[in-house]
Amino acid sequence: MPAASPPRAMPAASPPRTIPSGQAVSMLGIKKTLAWCYISAPLYVQVVGGEYHMFKPPGLSTGQMVKDGGYLPRQLYIRHQDKLDSIPEVQAQVTRHLAKRIAQDDHQQAKQLLVDMVEESFQEPRAQNFQGLAPTVKVLVQQYSQRGPAIRELALLANKNYGSAVHAVNVAALTLAYCFKHGFAGEISAEYGLAAMLHDIGKLAISDEILNAPRPLSPREFEMMKSHPEEGLRLIKGHGFSRLVEEAVLEHHERLNGQGYPKGKSKISLAGRVIGIIDSYEALTSDERPYRRPLSCLEAIELMHQETREGKFDLAVFKSFAYCLT
Repeated sequence: MPAASPPRAMPAASPPRTIPSGQAVSMLGIKKTLAWCYISAPLYVQVVGGEYHMFKPPGLSTGQMVKDGGYLPRQLYIRHQDKLDSIPEVQAQVTRHLAKRIAQDDHQQAKQLLVDMVEESFQEPRAQNFQGLAPTVKVLVQQYSQRGPAIRELALLANKNYGSAVHAVNVAALTLAYCFKHGFAGEISAEYGLAAMLHDIGKLAISDEILNAPRPLSPREFEMMKSHPEEGLRLIKGHGFSRLVEEAVLEHHERLNGQGYPKGKSKISLAGRVIGIIDSYEALTSDERPYRRPLSCLEAIELMHQETREGKFDLAVFKSFAYCLT
């Protein structure tokens, strides 16, 4: 009796060319600046009546769609599952393009690419999305390790819309500048950079009403905010991240005098101490709130020096970071 033939793979189902308005809940908008990264997935436009019509089929780029005199719609949409599946592709595309921009000394465009990619990756709190940022950080290390001041300048470049993604990129850039200044090995620098990029990942579990409150937080709201380091560790635990990254995510708000959170620890890892100082500095100098203006570099350093004398920060790490800013 002849051996049975292996089962034939079923062909992938063709994506629908039209999606009724009643299925709109499954559709997500994508950033126009990253539309070129979505090649494997179909992209849609919304038409009068609320239906979604396919603009770009899978396998083509938006560049191919518009090169013959076409146009790129103001807003493109993607099915929710397609977007989840596309995050690694987007990260890989941006990382390749990022290396070219840095080599051309186009640091403004490099920063915008980083911010857009981090924002896209953070929209869905899945560990594999965060893991995809590691190759990007390695590109930053490779491209900037021999020119430390340039990576510091990357953090200082203004961005029109300050938010979590901008903060993550700024802290990562300042952290890499610290690593380069102090001669950290490339692999260790990459781990610190990744830790900095992910340090606030737990804020994905905090409501926007609290994150974007145009006023000081109430005691109850602040208690909820204080949960974000543990939420961050929960998101990345068991997914292949190093102990250094896990420590930085959990401990960046701990203080040596025991007055930090979430545990009130006074024994803090080096990664937690480094990222904690850099995170505080970046927030003080960049995060404008209706009730507080950003501080100048000198004002922030003076304030943090006072807090170091009060026992919050490691004096040696604080001094070594301040030295990186000169």
